[in-house]
Amino acid sequence: MFGFRLVLILFAGVCACTATLYGDDIDVAEEELAMARVSHEKALGTIRDEIKNTIESKIQTEEKRKNPDLTRIETLQKELHSLDTGAFPSSMDQKQKKGIDAANKKLVESLQKLKNAHIRAKDLEKAKKVDQEIQDLSSKQRGQSNQQGDGNWMQLFDGKDTSAWHVVGNPAAKWRVENGLLVGRSPASASILHTASVDYTNFHLRLETMPSEGANGGVFLRWTPQGGGVIVQYGGTNAGEQHKTGNIQLTEKLYGNSQTVVDAKEVKLETGKWYVLEVICNGKTIIVKVDGDTVAETNQIPGEKPGHIGLQCRGDSTVRFRKVEIQPFISTKSRTK
Repeated sequence: MFGFRLVLILFAGVCACTATLYGDDIDVAEEELAMARVSHEKALGTIRDEIKNTIESKIQTEEKRKNPDLTRIETLQKELHSLDTGAFPSSMDQKQKKGIDAANKKLVESLQKLKNAHIRAKDLEKAKKVDQEIQDLSSKQRGQSNQQGDGNWMQLFDGKDTSAWHVVGNPAAKWRVENGLLVGRSPASASILHTASVDYTNFHLRLETMPSEGANGGVFLRWTPQGGGVIVQYGGTNAGEQHKTGNIQLTEKLYGNSQTVVDAKEVKLETGKWYVLEVICNGKTIIVKVDGDTVAETNQIPGEKPGHIGLQCRGDSTVRFRKVEIQPFISTKSRTK
C-alpha cells in the first residue's frame, strides 16, 4: 500500500514539474511574441510613413504644374486613403515590399513558437487559435505584396475581378472576368481598361493573350487620358498593317490620332491559341516580344513620364487575357534584354 502511494506521489510530482516546464515554455513564447508585435507595428509604421510622404510629395508636385493631371491626383489621393485604412498601395518599391515581408516573417516565427508550446502542453484549442492568426497574417501578407508572382512580378489581374482597374471610352463596352479570364468586348469605338495606379515608368510588362478573328486592341504604356502615351498594338489573326501585333505607336489623348514609330515584323498568330506578349519600357527604349522573339524595338520614345497601364478593345471585337503582370524597376541599365 505504501509503495502504491509513493508511486502516486512521484507521478503527481512529475506531472507538476511537466506542467511547470510547459507553463514556463508558454510564458517565454508569449513574451517573445509581445516584443515581436511591437517590432512588427514599428516596422510597418515606418514603411507606411515613407509611402505616405512619397505620395503627398507627388500630389504637391502635380498640383504645382501649369496643367495638373487631375486623374493622376485623384489616383494618388485614393492611394493615400487606402494607406489610411491599413492597405499598402501597389506603387510600393521593392525595398518597401521586402521590408514588409521581413516584418511579417519575424512575427510568424514568434507565433509559430507559441503554437508549438501549446501543442507540447496538449492545449490544442489554443494552438488552433494561434494557427488561425498565422493563416490570417499570411493571407494579409499576400494582399500587401500585391499578389507577387514568380521573382518580383506583380499580378495586375488577379483572375477574380477588375476592382484594381478603371474603364474609360465607349460606355457600351464590357470588361468582365469569365472563368478566370479577363475579357473585353467593344462595339465600334475604343474602350480602355487601365490600372488605378499611374506610377509606371520603367518596367517589364508580360501578358498572356489569345487573338480572335479580326481583334483590334492595344496595350497602353505611360498613358493618361489627358496626356496620351505609348501604344503597342495587338491584333487578331487578320489584323491590318496598322494594327499588326507589336507595332509601337504614340498617341495624344483618349481618341487622339496615333503615330506609328516602329512597324513590327510579321508574326503568325493562331485563333484560339494563347501567346505571351512582353513589353520592356526602359527610358527612351521600348522592346516588344511575342513568345520570346523580339518583333519591334525603338530608342526614340520622347520623355520618360509615369502613367497608367491600359488594355484597349475596339472595332467590334473581343480580347482575352489570362495573365497581366509587371516588374517595375528604377535603373535603366541592363534591362533591355
